[in-house]
Amino acid sequence: MDKITKILAEYTESVDYSKVPLEVRHEVKRRIIDSIAVAFAAYSAEPVVLSRRAASKFAVRKGARILGTRYEVAPDWATFVNGLMIRYHDYNDTYLSKEPLHPSDLIGAALAVGDYVEARGTDLITAVAIGYEASVTFCDGGTLRKRGWDHVNFLGIGSVLASAKLLGLDAVKTQHALSIYAVPHAAMRQTRVGELSMWKGAAAANSSRNAVFAACWRKRASRGRTNPSRGRWGSLGSCYKETSTYLC
Repeated sequence: MDKITKILAEYTESVDYSKVPLEVRHEVKRRIIDSIAVAFAAYSAEPVVLSRRAASKFAVRKGARILGTRYEVAPDWATFVNGLMIRYHDYNDTYLSKEPLHPSDLIGAALAVGDYVEARGTDLITAVAIGYEASVTFCDGGTLRKRGWDHVNFLGIGSVLASAKLLGLDAVKTQHALSIYAVPHAAMRQTRVGELSMWKGAAAANSSRNAVFAACWRKRASRGRTNPSRGRWGSLGSCYKETSTYLC
């Protein structure tokens, strides 16, 4: 794996609740509460209703609950609908750097995966803190939009790490989850230009959904399988080099 993927995975494995500063714990709690509030503000919005209805067709016995519901669906479906609700009104938090981001978009993934594994509150706080740290650090490194990529690509990295932490992936498995997410799922900025569609509000949710699928795949279904690793075209290392060297 490339160096940056390895650093991210080892960082995720090494951090536990005891290493999260008190002020960070407090801020994570604030953002989770805020995200749940804006999610329920969008509960009756048409795209949310349609997505929730679609997800309900795939109910499972052991899955994750969508916010405001009692039935369970696969964690990636719950992530998508949760994330859509959180982002729909654009009232969630904003990070403005070389690339802007709504980092709390990843909380939809953390809530879904956390529910799936019956995580403790301390585990959820740790996972969200790790996801934030990675996502906003990439935003500080450079911008994606000048290349025609969407900022939600950075969000997905944080969502992978948050999910990997909650699922208990070790550093090696987390590296593979990152590559499964990053290589096939490059979101384009076309979502945010011209005549805007309903998909604009769903782009971040979809990025997190892909991230959760990657982490769950690595956890449950990939024994004996290989995953895309380092290389010029698509590793996190090459992505970070592109943004920080050419686009700052």
